[in-house]
Amino acid sequence: MKGAIDGSNALIFSKAVLESKNTEETATININGSAGTEDDVAIKYGYMDANLTAFNNGMDASFEAGTSPSDSGSSDWVANVDSSAGTVTFWQRGAPADTGNTAACKIVYTAATSVGALPSVVLTDNGC
Repeated sequence: MKGAIDGSNALIFSKAVLESKNTEETATININGSAGTEDDVAIKYGYMDANLTAFNNGMDASFEAGTSPSDSGSSDWVANVDSSAGTVTFWQRGAPADTGNTAACKIVYTAATSVGALPSVVLTDNGC
């Protein structure tokens, strides 16, 4: 999943550069060139913003909102958006959850914070 996020972001950044939107704090790019907004991706400095729609459209995926890998649902992946921190935490459904101060099995995406800064994608795999 980390590789898929990184790869999608590379393609989205390339499109943002072509549209001269890679230096904008917030912008939107249209992935497939459709007239509607159904495939739009919100970006920050050219990379996916930390929101569920940006990831679902930018990766052509189906993440479900939740707060734990044990949340019920039909998607393989659960995503928790923290808008105030600019992060999205991803768990594979059914993966071990964090316990106490010990992080278990997740990916945390932090959106880019300035021009030229890369987003952060941190994989925690102890306990997976």
